[in-house]
Amino acid sequence: MNGAHPNHGAQLLAATVAGRLIAVAAAEVLQILPMLPLWRPPTAPASLCGFAEAGGILPVLSARALLGLGAEATPALYAHIVRVGKVGCHQAGLLVDRAEGFVIPSALEPLAAGDTLNGCATALFTHGGAVGWVIDPARLLDAAEGEALAAFAAEARRRRTEWAVDA
Repeated sequence: MNGAHPNHGAQLLAATVAGRLIAVAAAEVLQILPMLPLWRPPTAPASLCGFAEAGGILPVLSARALLGLGAEATPALYAHIVRVGKVGCHQAGLLVDRAEGFVIPSALEPLAAGDTLNGCATALFTHGGAVGWVIDPARLLDAAEGEALAAFAAEARRRRTEWAVDA
């Protein structure tokens, strides 16, 4: 699949999560944010780290949890939130240990059947001798999870406006 893969040569944002190298197509990346303060509803699932104020209410999802890489550690000082589109019906932030930068992979390879990182990865990529997984943001949540995330986000927006104070 090396040269024949339709996205071979396409730019990717490389990031690390739980010691693994992952990447998202650059076209899916809307913004790379530093770690922001998050607030989390007590009833939120483990995959929802919380909400950040980033030009509006941004739901932030745990890459570790969604990719099946274990429980979320306390975010490191240099963690990043990668804002992507098309997670469920709207934008979301993906909490990664570190966004490493944009790369053009030297190769893209098919995945082994059991190596899809919880069904979210679409291919393996190689860059600078390192091998990582290409993640499709559209695969991070199923339809029911996307609806639940939309409901949590609507409630977060409602609560935020309830506490607004005129200056």
